[in-house]
Amino acid sequence: MAGRAVQDTLHAAIVTRRGSCSWTVDHAGWVVTLHSPEEHFYGKTLEEALAWCLVWLIASELRIGPFWSNGSGNGGADLLQLG
Repeated sequence: MAGRAVQDTLHAAIVTRRGSCSWTVDHAGWVVTLHSPEEHFYGKTLEEALAWCLVWLIASELRIGPFWSNGSGNGGADLLQLG
């Protein structure tokens, strides 16, 4: 799978689990915004940001890990700081 197909697959998995999201580019890269609850996920590529969003949703479903909705709104930055 390449490029657009990966983006479409990740987006479809996100929609299946939660609902809607949108994305944009800022000074550092891509930002994916998950709506309700609002969370932001960052990546150098759109695929990376979408993947972080999907990981957060799966962890929330399973109620595990630092991605679980703790109200921090940092889109998984806690996990990135653990390393």
